[in-house]
Amino acid sequence: MRKKIIIGIILILILAIVLLWLVFKIRHADTTGKLQECPQTWIVNKMPTTSKSNLPKQYFVLDGKRRELSEFDLDWVKKNCNLKQQIVQ
Repeated sequence: MRKKIIIGIILILILAIVLLWLVFKIRHADTTGKLQECPQTWIVNKMPTTSKSNLPKQYFVLDGKRRELSEFDLDWVKKNCNLKQQIVQ
């Protein structure tokens, strides 16, 4: 009988944690479809080029890969991430 009560309490606690997590995720959901994630690096490329590249001169690095600024919720990144622009010259 005592084991059933303990198991019931544990299950209720797990359920409460899952529900709180879901409520948090829903309330903080990004409605723009843009990433709300902190990239590792913000690169500003000021190197001269000889080609007519269409690539933007600023980009983020996330998980070791180049990601364009347009993929991110920039307001969220500026507010929540401690990033300094790294200028490449």
